[in-house]
Amino acid sequence: MKEGEADDKASSQSHRSILSGTAVLFVGTAIGLALGFLARMVPARLLGPDQYGLLMLGWTVVSVIGFVAKLGFKDGVTRHVPRADTTAERKSVFVTAVTITFPWSLALAGGVFLFSNHLAMHVFDDSQLAAIIRIFAVTLPITTLSMVVLGTFRGYERAKEYVIVKKILNPGLRTIFIAGAILAGYSTFGAAIGWLLASVCSLAIAVWFLYRVTTIFEAETAPLRHRELFLFSAPLMISGVMGLAINYGDNFLIGYFLSSSAVGMYDPAYMIGGLVTTGLTVFAYMFLPVFSKLHSNQQFNEMESFYRVVTKWVISVTLPVYLLIGLFPESLLSITFGDAYTDGAIALAVLATGAFVNAGVGLCVQALVSIGDTRFIMVVNVGAAILNLVLNAMLIPEFGIIGAAFASAITTASYNLVYTYRLYRTTGIVAFPRTILGPVLVTGGVAIGLSRVIQDGSGIPVLIGMLLLFTVVYLLLYIRLGAIGEEDLELIDIAEERTNIDLSAVKRIVQSTMPEQ
Repeated sequence: MKEGEADDKASSQSHRSILSGTAVLFVGTAIGLALGFLARMVPARLLGPDQYGLLMLGWTVVSVIGFVAKLGFKDGVTRHVPRADTTAERKSVFVTAVTITFPWSLALAGGVFLFSNHLAMHVFDDSQLAAIIRIFAVTLPITTLSMVVLGTFRGYERAKEYVIVKKILNPGLRTIFIAGAILAGYSTFGAAIGWLLASVCSLAIAVWFLYRVTTIFEAETAPLRHRELFLFSAPLMISGVMGLAINYGDNFLIGYFLSSSAVGMYDPAYMIGGLVTTGLTVFAYMFLPVFSKLHSNQQFNEMESFYRVVTKWVISVTLPVYLLIGLFPESLLSITFGDAYTDGAIALAVLATGAFVNAGVGLCVQALVSIGDTRFIMVVNVGAAILNLVLNAMLIPEFGIIGAAFASAITTASYNLVYTYRLYRTTGIVAFPRTILGPVLVTGGVAIGLSRVIQDGSGIPVLIGMLLLFTVVYLLLYIRLGAIGEEDLELIDIAEERTNIDLSAVKRIVQSTMPEQ
C-alpha cells in the first residue's frame, strides 16, 4: 500500500472511531444535560437562592479537595489503559490507581470531616455549612473510585457505559433523591444526603458494568506501576487543583466576600454558561485515547489532520448554543431556574463568552496530555489559578457576581491561548481551522442583528426558533463558504448507519459544493 493511501486509511479510521464513540455520547449527553439541569433546578427552585447557595458552597469545598484526592489519575488511567498490550497490564493500571487514590481519599475525607466547623465558621462565617460539608466529605472516597472506573471505561473506549453512569444515572438518581428529601421536609441537609446516596448507587453500577463488559477482574495482575503512573499523573493532579481554583475559585470568593445567597445566584449562570462547552466535552472523551494512539504510533501527519477535523466539529456544534445563551441570558435563567435568578443574566453572557473561547481551542490541553506534556500543563494551570484568584479578589468586592464572571472569562481565554501557542510550537498544529472563520463570523453577525429585533425575555418557542435558525444559517454558510470536507461525508455515512434513514440526497448536495480533487 502506498504511503498516501495508508495515511488516508488511518485518517478515515480515526474519524470513524471518534464519530462512533461520540454518536453515543451526543445522545447520552443530551439526556444527561436534561437530567443535570433537573438535579440543579429542583433544589434551586425548592430551596431558593439562600439555601441553594449553601448547598453549592458545601459541594464546592469538597469538590476542590476531591481533585487532590484523585491525584490526576483520571487522565492518567485513560492514557495508560489503551497503551497496555495485555489485559493483565490494563488491570495493573487499574489496580495501581485504586491502591494509590482510595487510601489517600479516605485520609482527606477524615480531615475535612474533622475540620468542617472551622471551615464553616472561620472561612465562610456560616454555622449551617458545617453539617453540609461533613456529608459531602463522605462522598470523597466514593467519587474517587468512580473516577478510576470511568477513566478505565474511557481507556477501553467504552462510551456507552461511561454515558449511562456519568451522564444519565448519576444526575438522574441525584434529582430523585434530592427532590424526595426536600419534599419530605429535610431541606438543605436532606439534599446533601440525597447527593451522597446518588454517588453510592452510581459507583455500584459502574463497577458492575466494568465487570460485565471487560475481563479486567478475571485477569492476572501484572506488576503494579506506582512510580510510572504517579509521575505521569501527579502534575495533572496539581493542574487539576489549579483548574478547580479557576472553575470554583469564584464560588469560594463570592461566598467569602458576599454571601451564600450570591453563590446561589451565580451558580445557575455558571451552569448554563457551561453548556457552551458541551460539544468539547463530548468530542474530548474519544479524542484523548485516539490522539494518544496516533502519537504512540508516530503518525504525526494524521495527528494534525485529526485535530483539525475534530476542532471544526466542536466549533460547529458549539456556535449556535453560544449565540443563544450569550444573546438571551435572562430568558434562559427565567425559564430554567425561575425569576429569582435573573439578576445573573449579565454574568451568564460573560461566562458563555469565556466558555466559547474554551470550546474553540480547548482540545489543545487534551492533545498536550496525549503527548505527555503534563508538566507544562501544570505550570500554566498554576499561573491561571493565581490570575483567577487575583482577578476575583479585585473585581468581586467592586462588581459582585459580574466581576466574578469577568475574572473567569479572562482567565479562561488567557490559559487557552497559552496552550494554543504551546501546541503549535511543539507539534506544528494550528488550533483554529481557518476554513470555518467565515461561517462563524457571518453567523455571529446575523445573530446579533436578530437579537436587536427580538428582545431578551422571550418564551420557549422563540428561543427554540432562534436556536434552529442560528444552526441553519451556520450550516448553509459552512457549505457555501467551503468549510465542508470528506470527513463530513463520513459523519453523514455514520448518521445514516445509526438511524437507518436514507441520507443520499444530503450527501449529493454536500458533494456538489465540494471542490474537485
